[in-house]
Amino acid sequence: MEDIGLTKKELFELFSSYDEDQNGTIDREELGHLCTDLGLNLGSMELTAAMQELDVDMSGQIEWDEFYSWFASSRTVAHKIAGAKRAAAEAAKQMFRKYDADNSGFIEKKEWLQIWKELYSGGDKLSKNMLHMAKKEHKKADMDGDGKISMEEFIEWMKDLGLYN
Repeated sequence: MEDIGLTKKELFELFSSYDEDQNGTIDREELGHLCTDLGLNLGSMELTAAMQELDVDMSGQIEWDEFYSWFASSRTVAHKIAGAKRAAAEAAKQMFRKYDADNSGFIEKKEWLQIWKELYSGGDKLSKNMLHMAKKEHKKADMDGDGKISMEEFIEWMKDLGLYN
């Protein structure tokens, strides 16, 4: 397979993320979600044709090996996914830079609480419940326990929340 910036493990994670019912396959509806997320707005007939192309054994489901074989031979889709992945990474980095107010390369507790104020209370004081949640999430995001969050930790935290793939 051409190098497009996705490892086989990352591709499997992508497959699994669209296997919404976690049955080890992607059905027609799940394929529709994948295509929509890639910016491929397929009509019903186009989606049926795509399903028929991918579902080599005609089981009505796309198994991992069918998905992988199709992906490996489909440069257009592969590049769309890789491009979407790069765009998501850049968006996460921009968000990190926005909240790293002092440009230290870390989000300290004060900056973290500002994120929560902006997102969850319109810039006003956080409720006790939200403050507790913010502190709990800070602890989760601060994987090395140094009291501040690096860009890598921030991105991992976003992945854990499902905000970033």
